[in-house]
Amino acid sequence: MGSSSNLLKVSLSMLVFAWIANAHNIPGVYNVMHYGAVADGKFDCANAFLSAWTEACACSGSATILIPQGTFLSSAVSFKGPCKSALVLTLTGGGTFDGQGSIAWSKKISLGFSKFPVNIRFNYCTDAIIQGISSINSKHFHIDVLGCKNIKFIAINVSAPKTSVSTDGIRIGMSTGITVSSSFIGTGDNCIFLGPGSQNIYISKILFGAGHGITIGSLGRLEKEEAVHGITVRNCTFTGTENGIRIERWHSSIFSFASNLIFEDLIMNHVKHPILIDEPYCPLGLCTYAVPTLVKISDVIFKNIRGTCTSELAVKLMCSLHNPCVGVQFNDIDLMYMGSGRPALALCSYVNSILSGNIFPSTCF
Repeated sequence: MGSSSNLLKVSLSMLVFAWIANAHNIPGVYNVMHYGAVADGKFDCANAFLSAWTEACACSGSATILIPQGTFLSSAVSFKGPCKSALVLTLTGGGTFDGQGSIAWSKKISLGFSKFPVNIRFNYCTDAIIQGISSINSKHFHIDVLGCKNIKFIAINVSAPKTSVSTDGIRIGMSTGITVSSSFIGTGDNCIFLGPGSQNIYISKILFGAGHGITIGSLGRLEKEEAVHGITVRNCTFTGTENGIRIERWHSSIFSFASNLIFEDLIMNHVKHPILIDEPYCPLGLCTYAVPTLVKISDVIFKNIRGTCTSELAVKLMCSLHNPCVGVQFNDIDLMYMGSGRPALALCSYVNSILSGNIFPSTCF
């Protein structure tokens, strides 16, 4: 049994974990109710979930773990492989993972963020589809993706109040071939966070509510960190977020790279900073500013980005004298400041930019 700080409530119309070992086999169904789960929202069902997984994982054919309609309480549980059959994992069914985070948010700064659980974590998974589920009020991150390949998130709902601390929506690192589409994400921190080693990531048709928008970073913090490469963000709408697109560089002397980044067909509604390449990021004030950042940002496209901002500074691109941003393309940008009597502004430093179409604001290009 976990402590109350580690409990997760799962409210379901139905939730299904399934994999296909042989498309011609009729899958075995492992109903967690048969392993002792109780749908009363009070009994800790972690052991029942794990027992169902253990038997399904040992199955030589196709398997489905079924969590039927109801509200189930669970402490932390880890579903681990390898399993007897090769897996193509599917998580679907319309269920909601409720982290009951309000009891933890006020304690995170004093106790440390690492003491609180992530709602759903995917470590070193390959070939998975997560569709139609919701994650709400996580105590820490909502969905964490580390060391994964070829995972699709479709029609996901992620929600927490904008005042919730460190509740990133989907956090991706050291992963390739990740798709996030047709979803809603609104949190108290980064809506989508793309850390070092995020490569070939495709994000489309997302409605972003509260939170910090999409963040790439923090780059240059760790020795030998992998580059961020091949990020595409298309057809998304940001409403009331702190940022739209943010590239975050750590103030350090460690080499790091971000390249081949495409941000296209984006709508900004009352966003504070729609486009932002940060000045050196130093959240705890412990950086040595005499040491320049060595993060290299190149081949970035901002295309057809329009809407309104709540800060006069709509575009801020702060690159480095030692490593200027190169190959940064702007095509058809139209961002209007919502304040009275003043136009939106752009602030740029050491940016090698390529312009086409209508650009507004254009003050630093």
